[in-house]
Amino acid sequence: GNRQLTPGNITVSGRDQLNVQIKDRTTGANANPINKKPVANNEPFKLKMVELPAGSFVMGSVEGDPEARSDEQPRRKISISKPFSMSAYEITVGQFREFVKATGYVTEAEASGEGGWKASRASSYGEHNPDFNWANPGYSASDSYPVTMVTYADAMSFCNWLSKLNDRVYRLPTEAEWEYACRAGTTTIYHFPFDSRDSYCWSLWNTKNTVRTRQPNAWGLYDMSGNVREWCQDWYSEDAYRQEYSAFPSGPSTGTMRVIRGGCFMDLNSFLRSSRRGFLEPRKALNTQGFRVVE
Repeated sequence: GNRQLTPGNITVSGRDQLNVQIKDRTTGANANPINKKPVANNEPFKLKMVELPAGSFVMGSVEGDPEARSDEQPRRKISISKPFSMSAYEITVGQFREFVKATGYVTEAEASGEGGWKASRASSYGEHNPDFNWANPGYSASDSYPVTMVTYADAMSFCNWLSKLNDRVYRLPTEAEWEYACRAGTTTIYHFPFDSRDSYCWSLWNTKNTVRTRQPNAWGLYDMSGNVREWCQDWYSEDAYRQEYSAFPSGPSTGTMRVIRGGCFMDLNSFLRSSRRGFLEPRKALNTQGFRVVE
């Protein structure tokens, strides 16, 4: 905008290009423009990452789990040969907004005109509206909320942009990486004490109430269960665990559905289990669906 600013009180944030001219209030004299040409801010995109150790774990439903499903079996030992980093939080509306502003990216829900789906207590899909998208999920979503109504391709596009911007490799987690990170060394049905569920998960049990800030798991990752479901890199296969793996797998090579993990704000206990697998059409845009990244 064409604003008058007093010298000495300007704070610039974000990565937009700027062209500022200052007018002295006292003399009314015009100063020379600070920048004759817009200058891009090339600072790295700041994202809180948590480094996770190399190690091994048993992937799949815990023995004696009454909610165990056939696609979580048979259990298998997975080795993670080297450390990797994962974003401490799900990617937020504000972070996705920076991506859109920097690239002009248009999400699939917007480009196709199909819009998205807003969940209700009656249905995980709920209400469809062609106007629903990441910036308008059907309610006021602040920049600190996890971004939703993003498809698999939208999440991948964010990862590609972030990789180029920070000169590092970012991507969606594989399903094995996701469960390893969620468990954080635990071998129980949930990665948290069940009686303390509301302290760790935003789920259907507490969406009517404002409960204190959710606690992270033992490795410092927030909202691995509840809040919003998260895209994983893998194609979904019901019998994926029946395949033989001596090291960490990357999932089937083809498929029609992508794996989603973690449960969401409208899910009950079964979906909050560390081993629970879900799947979704890659082009679906739901307000229950978001993502986080690994580096």
